[in-house]
Amino acid sequence: MDQAAFFSAINAVSAVLCDPMDELRQRTYWQILSPTVTIAEWRYACFAILERETFHKMPLPAVFLGVVEEMRQQDRTARAQQESLRTRQSVVHTSADDTWARLHVEMVMHGIPRLGHFDEAALRCEHYATIDPDNAPDWLAEAAWWRQGAPGRPLLPSMVAHVRDGDMWR
Repeated sequence: MDQAAFFSAINAVSAVLCDPMDELRQRTYWQILSPTVTIAEWRYACFAILERETFHKMPLPAVFLGVVEEMRQQDRTARAQQESLRTRQSVVHTSADDTWARLHVEMVMHGIPRLGHFDEAALRCEHYATIDPDNAPDWLAEAAWWRQGAPGRPLLPSMVAHVRDGDMWR
């Protein structure tokens, strides 16, 4: 981390909070925070402290670390949301078979189907028929199969078409 930028920011915070820091306190903050915090995180923490603090006393290093950890958690959450959005967008742009498989994996990840809760699976399939129009007939056939209690294996329109066309291994 850039030591000069660190000390500049800590001096600004201490000045605004009317709590001047001697060199020993500044170096202690540096020794505690510099190994674990980037300069960008440090600047963010300083601004956040100035926005939050109502007491004219320099917060302890742990308070700064708490602010940085909050920021990191927000970043992780934002990245996870972006990845989820990318995954959902990629479902739209993949082949029908890939979409079919991914949505089935999503069903399993949501704990569907569960024994005795086949209506849940049927409702999920009907929902998927609206967002996956390429496979809508198969989703609706699977929904009907779940509503019947899931006997045997579902007979899906796409499977029948492949057998009829002689292209069973599409």
